[in-house]
Amino acid sequence: MSKKASINQILKHPTVWQGRQRLSSQPVCSTGYEALDQQLYEGGWPQGALSELLLPAPGVGELRILTPLLKRLSQSSGYIVLVNPPFIPYPPALRQQGIQIEKVLVVRSETVATTVWSAYQALVSKSCAAVLTWLPGRAPYRSEVRKLTLGAREGAAWAFLLRDESAHLHASNAQLRLRLTPLPQGATQIAIIKQRGGWQGRQVVLPLLSEQRAWTALPAAYWPCYQPSKPADTMLTPALANAIPRAIDKWLQQVSTPTSTTPPSIH
Repeated sequence: MSKKASINQILKHPTVWQGRQRLSSQPVCSTGYEALDQQLYEGGWPQGALSELLLPAPGVGELRILTPLLKRLSQSSGYIVLVNPPFIPYPPALRQQGIQIEKVLVVRSETVATTVWSAYQALVSKSCAAVLTWLPGRAPYRSEVRKLTLGAREGAAWAFLLRDESAHLHASNAQLRLRLTPLPQGATQIAIIKQRGGWQGRQVVLPLLSEQRAWTALPAAYWPCYQPSKPADTMLTPALANAIPRAIDKWLQQVSTPTSTTPPSIH
């Protein structure tokens, strides 16, 4: 047997891993965007792990990037839980995207502690397929991130943490961290801040809010406004304008006369 043949046999052994190969037994689900899947080492959203979405502000496409996953999960067993979202989801829009709203639960909480507790309980309950958690402000939230990571692992659910983009300056236990930046014409830049087993710093641009392409920035002079077909009856006519001073003078005469017993009036 030649030396080259023996090396090839060794490389084919299942216990040998090469750098260009993906070695992961963790279940994943495609993001629904091929360009993003190609940049992710796992090839999609990891199950049983915490993924972070870092945002400059709410409404930059964070729900749209998760829509393919949520649609798929809502059609199977398990609930989709939104813990303390900054806005109330619009059911008709969710239904239009193919998400079964009967599977969507919204949890409201007033403190960070109750937010994390609610998300953790949903994750470990094994009755929820995905849990999305919003945390306010710019705090590092180190212990909270660890708690959510443990809950996702124990419940084998898809867990997502959505918070301010300044969190990229702090270390995190999350397996995957993406930073979303809005671009013109409804596009969103996705930057990979961290991913287990793969390279960070990769970027991809997705048309998450493609409907914005139809929006136009017209000056206010071109905005549509209501124009009545005929003037209103209460418009100030020249005759009415001339009568107002005389009516005011008459009223002043009435209120300045102490012997007057009749209440002042304007005719």
